[in-house]
Amino acid sequence: MKEPAGRAHVNVAKRKLGILGPHYDDPEDYDFDDDYEDDDYYDDEDGEEGEGGANKEASAEEAEEELRWKETEAPEAFAKNLAKMKKEAEKKGREAEFDEWVDYYALVGCAHLRHKATTEDVQKGYKIACLKFHPDKTMKECLDDEEAREKAEKKFKDVTRGHEVLINLKLRREFDSIDHFDDTVPPADTPEAKFYETFGPLFDLNARFSEKQPVPELGDAETDMQKVDAFYKFWFGFKSWREFRAEGERTVSDNDQREHRREVQRENAKMRQELKKAEVKRLRVFVENAYECDPRIQGRTKSKANAKNKIKEEKERVRREKEEA
Repeated sequence: MKEPAGRAHVNVAKRKLGILGPHYDDPEDYDFDDDYEDDDYYDDEDGEEGEGGANKEASAEEAEEELRWKETEAPEAFAKNLAKMKKEAEKKGREAEFDEWVDYYALVGCAHLRHKATTEDVQKGYKIACLKFHPDKTMKECLDDEEAREKAEKKFKDVTRGHEVLINLKLRREFDSIDHFDDTVPPADTPEAKFYETFGPLFDLNARFSEKQPVPELGDAETDMQKVDAFYKFWFGFKSWREFRAEGERTVSDNDQREHRREVQRENAKMRQELKKAEVKRLRVFVENAYECDPRIQGRTKSKANAKNKIKEEKERVRREKEEA
């Protein structure tokens, strides 16, 4: 049996859900249509269950998918971040850029996974999203409502764009770079009792931007000191792929003169570089603060200091004994 692809795949899935009737014809189906039995598309109208049985089964599947979709809505923190960015853009008199306010992960059912979503997760969610938001299904609900129709068209356009972004490494990295992220830098005097619970989760969050994977973990009080040293060696040399988009960036078009385009591109690159430098500084301070208050590092430093003091005290004792002899 051939594996359907593209719109053909959507048609097969729609038949399974009862969205398309048995007489629906699409030229995209021709190359594999004969390889499927009727039962692969829909229940036989003359069968025992009949049309009512097929509708019940489709309704149950749709209800299950709807529930799964509700469980993967965008996190509240991400929604707040988008609202804040949009408000800042409006204050500066510019429209929000398309990729900044559309949560692509939520559109393909991966809001709960976000940057951890695999290509397979994205592809699977995209197929469900096509069924959920395809105009063939949504338009019948808003035939007499132009505003609702425009919203439905935009929703499907966003789904398509989201899929394109999330399966493209460069575009996905750009999106992940503006996704909600906790860039907190705890102080260097963080209490020893709270060190692991404070820095551990933040190291895990920052690890997502590492060019080199896998990233060593912070560990705990029982971690061997060689691993602790290797951990900090990695983080002090941390190389991030995180990209930045400056608020004041200018846009260029193909109609602009070449020299003008180059000038704008240089200005944009300079602003992005400044943001990159600020990020490198943030990471350096973050790692330095962790190193300074790491109880394992402090313990070793204290042990070395005590050992030196003991040697010094022993030398002093020997000197006094010689003088008294």
